[in-house]
Amino acid sequence: MEVLTAVEIEHLPVIVKFVLHSIMPTNAQEVIAELRSKLDFPVSLPRSQENKIPKAGATDCEGLVLDVVRVAVRFQRTTAEAWLRVIETLTDDSQHKPIDLLVLFILHVNHHKQVESMFKSKVRLGRLKDSLLQSVFSRHASVLRNTFPAILATAQTLLRSMEPVVSIFGARLCCLAFCSFDSYCKQEVLGALVMHVCSGSTSETDAALDALQILARDHPADLSPFAVFIKGILDYLDSLDLGQIRRVFTVLTSLTSDPHPHIQDELHIVVRKQLSSATTKYKRIGIIAALVLVKMSSSCRGTQEECSDASELDDEVFKQVTSLLDLVRSCIERTPDAAALYFDELANLIQSNNLHTRLQTWIGENALSDFQDIYVVDVGVGGQMPSEGLPLRAKLCYNIEEEDNEGSIALNLLPLLSEAQAQGANPKTQLGAKRSASLLCMMPHFRLLWLSEKSLNEGKLETIDGLLSCPLYTADYDLIEGVDLLPRADREMLCTLLFFTLNWFRELLNAFSWQQDADMRSRVLCRLHNITEVQALLETCLTATQGYVPPAAHFDSNVGETAASTSTSSASAPKAIRKGKKSKVEVHNISTDSSQSEENAAEVWTNKTQKDKDVVDKDPGPVQLSAFRAYLRELDLETFDLLRAWPMSRTLLDPSQSSHTAAEVAQLGPKELVFLLNDLTAKLDHILIAPKRNLFRKAVQEKNDGIIDGPQVNVEEFEMTATCYQLLLRVLLALFSWGGFVQPENRSLFRSALSILAGRLQPGQASQNLDHLLGPTFSYLQVFAKTLPSCSSAVMLVNILVALGERTSTPHLSCSKTAAVALGFLKQVWLAPTGQRESGTKYNKALDSLLRVYLDYCEDVFAVIEDIAEKAVPEIIHADKDSSSPSYSTLTRLTFSIFFRAMFAALQKALKGIPGEKASDSSEEQLNKILTWNVAVQNFHRLVKLVKIFDGRTFLFTTLKYGRLFVETFQKQGMPLLDLSFKKHKNEVHNLLKSLQQSTRQLHHMCGHSKVRQDTGLTQHVPQLKRSMEALLYRVKASLALNHCPEAFWLGNLKNRDLQGEEISSQVAMAENTEGASEEPFQLLDDDIREGDNASESDPPGVVSSDESCSEEF
Repeated sequence: MEVLTAVEIEHLPVIVKFVLHSIMPTNAQEVIAELRSKLDFPVSLPRSQENKIPKAGATDCEGLVLDVVRVAVRFQRTTAEAWLRVIETLTDDSQHKPIDLLVLFILHVNHHKQVESMFKSKVRLGRLKDSLLQSVFSRHASVLRNTFPAILATAQTLLRSMEPVVSIFGARLCCLAFCSFDSYCKQEVLGALVMHVCSGSTSETDAALDALQILARDHPADLSPFAVFIKGILDYLDSLDLGQIRRVFTVLTSLTSDPHPHIQDELHIVVRKQLSSATTKYKRIGIIAALVLVKMSSSCRGTQEECSDASELDDEVFKQVTSLLDLVRSCIERTPDAAALYFDELANLIQSNNLHTRLQTWIGENALSDFQDIYVVDVGVGGQMPSEGLPLRAKLCYNIEEEDNEGSIALNLLPLLSEAQAQGANPKTQLGAKRSASLLCMMPHFRLLWLSEKSLNEGKLETIDGLLSCPLYTADYDLIEGVDLLPRADREMLCTLLFFTLNWFRELLNAFSWQQDADMRSRVLCRLHNITEVQALLETCLTATQGYVPPAAHFDSNVGETAASTSTSSASAPKAIRKGKKSKVEVHNISTDSSQSEENAAEVWTNKTQKDKDVVDKDPGPVQLSAFRAYLRELDLETFDLLRAWPMSRTLLDPSQSSHTAAEVAQLGPKELVFLLNDLTAKLDHILIAPKRNLFRKAVQEKNDGIIDGPQVNVEEFEMTATCYQLLLRVLLALFSWGGFVQPENRSLFRSALSILAGRLQPGQASQNLDHLLGPTFSYLQVFAKTLPSCSSAVMLVNILVALGERTSTPHLSCSKTAAVALGFLKQVWLAPTGQRESGTKYNKALDSLLRVYLDYCEDVFAVIEDIAEKAVPEIIHADKDSSSPSYSTLTRLTFSIFFRAMFAALQKALKGIPGEKASDSSEEQLNKILTWNVAVQNFHRLVKLVKIFDGRTFLFTTLKYGRLFVETFQKQGMPLLDLSFKKHKNEVHNLLKSLQQSTRQLHHMCGHSKVRQDTGLTQHVPQLKRSMEALLYRVKASLALNHCPEAFWLGNLKNRDLQGEEISSQVAMAENTEGASEEPFQLLDDDIREGDNASESDPPGVVSSDESCSEEF
């Protein structure tokens, strides 16, 4: 092996062949590991030869060496398995070399399942870097060409994975294979990608489209000759969702230049065909395709200064693009959900800064004038609005204007909805014959409006800030107090108005939450408060209107790709929506018809409602708005900037009074904070898993001498604050538990997150490495341990510490800190807001999680189990059910079953960590292992003895289950150690077996007790347990025979007894009727090792048996 790095290049394949053919099964893994370390191709050549050997010669050498490896692993199973084991044992990304990937592709021929499984495992753990993959394909492409079938098969398997990180790696593998090999391979890769796109599996399609998008973006010239293959995807658009269709057309439009200009003409034909369809589904496809063409034709590819020059966009191109947009608008006139999709998609294009400034200006001017004409009305004299002909009592609501209402503007909700009803249309899906007035399009239209204004005016929204403060002309929501007395139609109209109101406020948050002006922010906070009010009203209405189908709020299954919008200079300023009267401008509107998708949804819901009518009539219960999340507009990430607290003042209109009141706003209220955190956690759960308030609970307790339910405590406020606290921890847990942090490209994000938390205690931590940042981060999070409101919150904090500990290179330090925090929680009394102890299923699960984390991360689990069993448990034996142990405040008679089960599980887990026997161990090492097993057996005996006191079914079930596992583990791991140590440590082995015999005898009593109780849940564990104890019996006998003292083994008959040691009555009667028979049918004699009274000094010590021996039922 030592000569590999110094051998002549032409002799290297011969030496490798000799080494591989000389491998023996006993040393295969060791030889392969050393060969791998010497056979790293980029550095395997001696430095003296690196400049002398031409590149072609080095490549030939690599090919010959890999041919030798290929032959060896094909005909020598031992060699192939050794290669797999060596590569599998690599635990760090820096340990992997190009030779590993080359060999894995070679092994794929005969071991494809193991190779693909290894790829998935290593990719999932972040051990295969993209840089390694790039290096292999760039430096060893010629030798990789021979393994192309294996590469393609592996990539296809990874593409089918449901895990995004794995499928992305498969897409990357396809891209590298496409770029590195010849035309035949390119065609095969592209054919495979098209097949995966059309497979019908969402994850598989997304991964294949990722690969196609990368190739279209980075290698359009190489992809262009195969455009005909990609065009075939158009025949399978029905099986794709809108997001995937968007990506397909994005790939196709990138190939419309020479030498395939005809593709653009074909795409325009497809667009017109889809838009002219009477089916809403195909109209949506046409909208997506048309806007992708608009993006391609007018995208800004230059610098910001170049893009700001309106003359850069050719007049002919501008005319074509605007004509296409007018075509789309004319084709969706009577389909409101299609029109809403059009507005949302166009807004996404503007937000991603993919349109030229001239086109953005044209879109913004039309959006502003249309919105004013359709949705905005002037408020009459004295703030009055016409209410004749409206089905509900109307009122101007949620006005935060400082001046009088006269001469201001309002949002026209109720009249538009009433007009749609008067025309006999569905108020949620249909339009009249006149111009577009669908409230379904209002929020998408406004989103297009404010994004256009933001892009054209360098982020300023002064031209439309009147919409933030203007009131809504809607129903008088005082009607909700008697909503149960209203007709069904009126209740549904109230629900619809509330949904539109709520979605309008949510879109206002998206538009104005990032503004820095203090007055603007105060108004945004006021709208945030309005959201919490409307949500409460809406839940009341929904409870009284079972079976109601809300209006749609999302019109695309996948949120469009959006990027942070960048400011561009305005070419021309549109007319403004100010706080004065509505400006009169001419508009070009959309009028739409019915939406088939919404009608189908309503029909399905109606059928379901009819089927469940009896259940609804009984007691439907209160409705939670979280069940209607799909009908609410999404909040942008910029909205969560509201989580900051701003000291400011605002003047708002009290809806219940006619006067204005001033209020000082220092920070978000609990309800508003819960709203924002709920939305944030939902986003994190979908994508991935202000500290001043965290002392609220502690301050409340100090005012009331540690009593939560004290005279100064507002229970409702406490519960709301506790919810905020738990949501904050849930956000942190979702972030730090994200598996993507193990990927090299995401480690900088993880470091940035730690820097923020560490900087709270020690500013200036940004430049330190991860291990240095984890210490302050742990310390910062530990501060929260004293202020947690509930046990479930404690579990979240502990899980955050566990997730952080998994990222550190010094796990022993993080384990001790995590165990200390968990122990503190176990010794803490957890009280509900009423002042009573927490209880229930949720609390029990949280307590079980805390206890298991503590037992997993404590330094000595055997000592902890002994402390709980010998000290804490006796403290509750004679106490009442509500009393707790002074040592562990969470330990009561009601929760002891949780402790009991967790201790057994931790004991069984700890047994697997005891080192196995080795023939090379010294006498002292053998003794230490025996003593460790002795401690484990003693703890096992302590737990088994507790069943005499706590004889409930849960304790019996736990003992029977884990008792069998303990006996089997001792037989597999402990007995081989005793075989080697028997002669050197007779007394220690004697004590160990004696302790174990006491436990097995008690297990036998439990088996008999379970039979007497005739509990099938318990008796199903009895046969397996008895077989395990019988196997241990003969294993001990074989061990004694191995050490030449079989006479020390004594076998006797045992009688079946109950938990207290009393003989079972059925066995007594049987003994009296069976002439001295001492055992039941189908019973085997159990083990009893005994040291004979007359044994010589050379005889090994045994276990003195009692008159009763344990019987085993077969």
